[in-house]
Amino acid sequence: MATALGGLLAEAGSASESASTACAADVVLESAWLPVVLLDTGRELWRPAQVEALLRHRLARVYDERGDAVAGWELSIDHRAGDAQGLGFGLSPLVKSAVVSAVAASGCTMTSIQPAVQWGRQRHRQRREGWWVWLEQDRAIVSHLEAGRMTAMNPAAALPSDHATCLAMLRIERLRLGIEKDDVGGVVAGWQQDFELTPQSGLAWSGLEAQAAAARGSVASAMPTRSAA
Repeated sequence: MATALGGLLAEAGSASESASTACAADVVLESAWLPVVLLDTGRELWRPAQVEALLRHRLARVYDERGDAVAGWELSIDHRAGDAQGLGFGLSPLVKSAVVSAVAASGCTMTSIQPAVQWGRQRHRQRREGWWVWLEQDRAIVSHLEAGRMTAMNPAAALPSDHATCLAMLRIERLRLGIEKDDVGGVVAGWQQDFELTPQSGLAWSGLEAQAAAARGSVASAMPTRSAA
């Protein structure tokens, strides 16, 4: 991870030198490195400490390891009092240390570490209903939106290979997640488009290649691959 991130930051630093600007880095990490969890809190009023405890419990069931206990992870939670769901993220100190070291070695200044799925979602705030599918290198994060909030999610669906498998995936997720509306309208987004979507399906592709490229220079968006650990 540090090697891949260092290469991306060096590229951004060179671009900044050419433009005579300071190199600042927003490091964007996929969920293999910065896991995402949709929390079901019901309609009861939860204290922030209770939501945090639920997130740590959910993360620990999957990611707890000797020497990297979830109890020491940094958490980020998007939950409003009274919401039936909340969105949580966990950052391991080992991952954070690798990021901080790579940024420091590059001569850049780190401005933030962001979950890739949230980074992409912020660029599609206008989409408030239907499916939001975020394609990563090794998985698809499939979520359903209602009034702009994520109400259902599969954080580790198999990557669709074409239009047909994408539609099949959403039909399966609709049944698995208990979504009553029989629609497949929504946005499929990611770093690059690997297959075409037909307009008749109600799905629209939104590539972020141009946005990521524009971010490099004064700001670098780094997406290290999982295999670079």
